[in-house]
Amino acid sequence: MGFSYTLRQLEVFEVIRENRSFRVAAEQLDISQAAVSNHLKTLEEQLGISLFVREPGRRPNLTLQGMAFARDLQPFLAAAAVLNGHKRSPEDAEPAYRYKIYVGLSLLENYVRPKLDRFLQANPEIDLEFQAETPGPATLRKILENRFDFALLHIMPQQEIDAATRVLSYCRAGIFAHRSILPKAPGQLTIEDIGKLPFVLPRPGTEQENSMLEALSRVGIQPTKIAGRTQYYDVLSCMVEQGVGISVLCEAFISPEKRGEVENIWPYEPWRIAVRRSPGLREKTADAVETFLVDCIFEDGNYPALEPDAEPGVSRAETLATG
Repeated sequence: MGFSYTLRQLEVFEVIRENRSFRVAAEQLDISQAAVSNHLKTLEEQLGISLFVREPGRRPNLTLQGMAFARDLQPFLAAAAVLNGHKRSPEDAEPAYRYKIYVGLSLLENYVRPKLDRFLQANPEIDLEFQAETPGPATLRKILENRFDFALLHIMPQQEIDAATRVLSYCRAGIFAHRSILPKAPGQLTIEDIGKLPFVLPRPGTEQENSMLEALSRVGIQPTKIAGRTQYYDVLSCMVEQGVGISVLCEAFISPEKRGEVENIWPYEPWRIAVRRSPGLREKTADAVETFLVDCIFEDGNYPALEPDAEPGVSRAETLATG
């Protein structure tokens, strides 16, 4: 039996329905409001119906089809609650090993979170605390200073790494744009053409903005029109997917279902996807956590890794995992 939608999408729908607010849903689920909107939009596209009426300045209301869907969803949610009862109870022994992990926002939402429950159920002695700060030079410094036990992140070519950081693979990077915003075919665009397009940038005066403007400046691009700003890369990539503007990204930030609509109009040197394990973590549980983080990226095949030159007799996943 297969489903076109995910449990996460159903959870987002139910929390919006209960609160009649995208903002409150984002707060309760601990994700960005753009991620809430994206989950709901994908669910509606997969079902082929509109679930909510959205009007500026008003709370979202269920459509007639949304009401029917919500009614039919209740037995499913009740069954899910029963299954959730199999989780470890508070009275059980506390986990013996706790690890603090930095994960980039898009990696956490798209690759780690969907597999997390299964890992914790299989390893009840392990507790994981995730921190998803806005990526940038300051975050990388914290990682290299061992403020996290593990880190799973994208690293730009110019950023230095240490011996504890293991590069798993590479991901295409560049200036990405939705096809709807392009005046001509991507291969026909000049530097001048790209500079005239609307850009989505990080907040002004931040390390993230300085890094992006520097990357644009290196190829001679000076943005002249700013369509929006945000400190969150998942929101930034969502704005690119919706055709609000263009921006410097790596392909993994783009939702898998949107990659066919978004073009890399000016390729950059690929970014690295890497895992870092703090020196001194030698227990077997640390091995299990590192393996889990690597599997999150490559297990389901959705991560857009560049194909490596695999050795004879070595699988693609094994080649990537050994860096």
